[in-house]
Amino acid sequence: MCPAPERQSAGPGFHQGDASHRLAQLERENAELKAGLRRELAALRRQLAAAEAARARSAALERRLAHFESGQIMVEMGRRLLSLQATHRDLHRAQQRIWQLEHTLRDAQLEITRIADERDTALTERRALEMLIDASLPTTTTEPCARAGSDDCAGCSEALGPRCVLYVGGRAALAAQYRQLAGRLGITLIHHDGGLEESLARLPDMLGRADAVVCPVDRVSHAARHQLESHCQRAGKPCLFYPGDDVSGFAMAMAEVSRGRLSLADGA
Repeated sequence: MCPAPERQSAGPGFHQGDASHRLAQLERENAELKAGLRRELAALRRQLAAAEAARARSAALERRLAHFESGQIMVEMGRRLLSLQATHRDLHRAQQRIWQLEHTLRDAQLEITRIADERDTALTERRALEMLIDASLPTTTTEPCARAGSDDCAGCSEALGPRCVLYVGGRAALAAQYRQLAGRLGITLIHHDGGLEESLARLPDMLGRADAVVCPVDRVSHAARHQLESHCQRAGKPCLFYPGDDVSGFAMAMAEVSRGRLSLADGA
């Protein structure tokens, strides 16, 4: 066996401190290399994940492209379009139905209002007619006059109230009903339309034949009312102006007339 070589001593100028410094430097370099490797590895992993995500997106796009190319997407879109069209028709029909119901509701409300107005008018007319009937009932046991309601009533000395009344204005179409109601009270009714077709110059002559005058203020002109008031004051004839121009208003006016509730002041 050859003898083991003897360890050579360090050369001149080599010290233990230099070796420690060199070792520390190598350790730092090794740590820096490891850190660099870790960074590069992390970057590579990120790139790999991005590449995998890109491949997944590419695969999804390829599937969608194949879906489009197969025509299935067009079939599905056609089905969705038909479904949307059906829904649109249903909504349109529902909207029309709602509009019809709202229109029907408005008509029903108007009809209810009209019926309520007719009911109120009928009640008013009934009360007026009841007043008229009460006023026409004899207050004594004396037999009723057989000439009640005829032209002979005008100027009758036995009459308790006016027996000939001049009615000015109002509705000409209701004149026959007005005369019938007045006749139930034994009152002869003569009518002047208030200047619509008849001349106002006839008023003085007609007023001379009447015991009293009634006039609906809603259906006579201002000029006719002014002349009527003037003629009544000059002739000393009582005049009753009343609101409204319907049968109920006339009936109430006639009830007042039959009770003799007239005065010269009424025409003022």
